[in-house]
Amino acid sequence: MERIEGVYGSSAARLKDPALEGYVKDVVCRLSAAYCDDLRVYVLQQPYFNAAMWPNGMVAVWTGLLLRADNEAQLAFVLGHEMGHYIRRHSLQRMMEIRQQGDLLAFVNLALAGAGLGMAGNLTSAYVIANLMAFNRDQEREADGIGVKFTMKAGYDPREGAELWRLVKAEEEALEREQPSIFGATHPGIDERIATIETRATEVGVADSEPNHERERYQSAIGNHRADWLRAELRKREFAGSQIVLEQLLAGNPNSGELHFFQGELYRLAEEEGYREQAIAAYRKAIGLGGAPPAVHRELGLLYWDEGQDEEAGQALEAYLAADPKATDRLMIESYILQLNKQVSS
Repeated sequence: MERIEGVYGSSAARLKDPALEGYVKDVVCRLSAAYCDDLRVYVLQQPYFNAAMWPNGMVAVWTGLLLRADNEAQLAFVLGHEMGHYIRRHSLQRMMEIRQQGDLLAFVNLALAGAGLGMAGNLTSAYVIANLMAFNRDQEREADGIGVKFTMKAGYDPREGAELWRLVKAEEEALEREQPSIFGATHPGIDERIATIETRATEVGVADSEPNHERERYQSAIGNHRADWLRAELRKREFAGSQIVLEQLLAGNPNSGELHFFQGELYRLAEEEGYREQAIAAYRKAIGLGGAPPAVHRELGLLYWDEGQDEEAGQALEAYLAADPKATDRLMIESYILQLNKQVSS
């Protein structure tokens, strides 16, 4: 584990943001001061829902989890769940099982090799390690129970963990996977997890008048990275699942120009029937709300051009260059504008 941590610490997959890692570490410490000094947080740039707490004290949080969580209570529940695995030594139990099978060295070597191959290799490595730590269903149930207790003790509403799992369920259903993910294969069913979390939250005395979500603090902590995480989400090209994620984000931030821009990007990239009209509407809304990246004008202009609306296309591309004077594609866009102006005047 120390070898793997050494690779991850210097890996291109690590999001080297001391403020964000410090924020996640603070949540860990709020959950349990007793283990605070023993744990080290690494945020890994992987656009999937996952986190892990390793037996040597390494805590790995994937950016896909941070994108999907709506508030600090949801993140705290996941970290509390992973702390349950850590405290009950589930990782060591799992490693002993694999060692008895003679496969431990192969797992570790593959993980280390993958971590040196750039982003694709890091993803492979991360999945190998996740498979290495595929706990059994009873261990997952035990960790859920401990997660409820930790989040409750820290002052959070543990029922937010159930809300996060509802999002994961909706995403999985939208994707219509023929095979479960490596995580779902060994975890209890999502419906069971949601029911268990809510039941145990009631048993430990959570009252409707006591919710603590810390949403504003959470959104402030991740805000500078959300656009990058959304780009990574769309690069997966799992558009049905990404649509669920975007709908969840828009429900919490309906007036975000940035989010409406990425909704337009999803329509454009998915290329389903009527996508141009949907993307144009989303881009225009993003511009009207403000806060969208300059690229919103470029993509809008190119779609207008595809639709034969040359004048509107030229105006949008000029707005792009005005919004981003140092655009790396300036010469290409200027040539497009000249071509459009000729078409309009002819």
